Amino acid sequence: MKKSIHRIIAFLLVGMLILAFVGCGTSQDKTPGGDNQDKNGDGKDKGEIRLGIYVDLNDKEDSYAAAVAEMVKEFEEETGIKVKPELVPWDQLDSKLIISNNGGNPVDVSYMSAQKLGSLVNAGALKALDDYIAQDYTEEELEDFSPAEKAATTSALDGKKYAMLLSIHSRLIFVNTNIIPEDRIPKTWDELIEIGKEVTKPDENVWAFLPAMAKHYGNVEQTVAPFIWSAGGRIADDNGNLVVNSPEALEAIEFLSDMVNVHKITPEAAYTVDGSQIRDMFAGGNIGMTIDNPAMMTIWRDTDFAKEGKLKWAPIPYKEKSQNFVNGFGLAIPSKAKNPDGAWKFIEFISRPENQIRHSLAEGGAPIRISSRDNEAYDTDWWKFVFENMDENGRAMDPLVYYQEGLDAVITAAVSYFMNPDQDLQKLMDDAVNNFNNKYSNK
Repeated sequence: MKKSIHRIIAFLLVGMLILAFVGCGTSQDKTPGGDNQDKNGDGKDKGEIRLGIYVDLNDKEDSYAAAVAEMVKEFEEETGIKVKPELVPWDQLDSKLIISNNGGNPVDVSYMSAQKLGSLVNAGALKALDDYIAQDYTEEELEDFSPAEKAATTSALDGKKYAMLLSIHSRLIFVNTNIIPEDRIPKTWDELIEIGKEVTKPDENVWAFLPAMAKHYGNVEQTVAPFIWSAGGRIADDNGNLVVNSPEALEAIEFLSDMVNVHKITPEAAYTVDGSQIRDMFAGGNIGMTIDNPAMMTIWRDTDFAKEGKLKWAPIPYKEKSQNFVNGFGLAIPSKAKNPDGAWKFIEFISRPENQIRHSLAEGGAPIRISSRDNEAYDTDWWKFVFENMDENGRAMDPLVYYQEGLDAVITAAVSYFMNPDQDLQKLMDDAVNNFNNKYSNK
């Protein structure tokens, strides 16, 4: 009997302590969207977040994976939150995020492609971050985020911010000055043709310019869109409808075709080879210029001509104004995440200026915090150019809710014209636009 009474008293005391502790925790909770998880009274959240990521954090040979792994370890030590990485191929991140969220079992925070933001928001797959941002950042701190980052992660559909970029990738031309002298790097379309004809030597397999123009939706981002934007056109309107049948868009597509078929400064291989093959060809020393993102500097600096001081860079040649595609992998919280508050703490941690420097230098993209640029690592002509080109000429992709389908429609029609320029370009693009808009219109 005495043992039973003692057990009852002990149970009641424990229950009272638990209720008192929970009451205190709730009164201190200021985090949007969830309960305070400080169960041990030491100021640390004792929980777990699942992280969708495309790199294996246990791969010691991958310098980027090692850098992220180190930051994850520091985050765990600072917060007490355990990070559980879940490996997802980079090209499946967005589709898996939608599928797992719809199924009710998403990760808590995931890498995502910023250019797929419209598709992810339209699918209801992401949690808006605006409340977290308003709570944790002052106006002065918000001004420290690059405008390019804000543009790439704010949805045109509702004006809400759904992600935070890990770093920013812009586009530029890399130049081998063994072929195109530094004082002759073209700025405009006219100069590109003029100088291109001077340096191209087909018999020696030397070409002025090799951009990515094969049938892959990513080549709209890298090549086709910047030329259309440069001419004053757009890929899509604000409702997500294709508008690549405009006079400006047609002019740009015809120009890209003429580089191969008329002016012959670009090899026909541009229509068939993939990005890795183009990089191999440029590294081989037979290509004067190519378009790529700044992260490729980690490859180009090891080429023979770079070691000779013959690697330079410049904005993409333009008709009216140089334009380039800005994107990057971001961190986002699925709308059905089990621990969104812990996920936000991870996003905030990675977004700190000091961690942005570490991430940027490991991955190759630019940091999202302007104050990070003051670090001595960025005091080079290369990084000064990257920042200037990104700030002045970078822009996010035009809003497309059906992103890949839209860019597939553009590149399919464009490559058809590239391969057979005797076609009626206006009709070709009209058909592509009408077929897409009739099927996917977002009016």
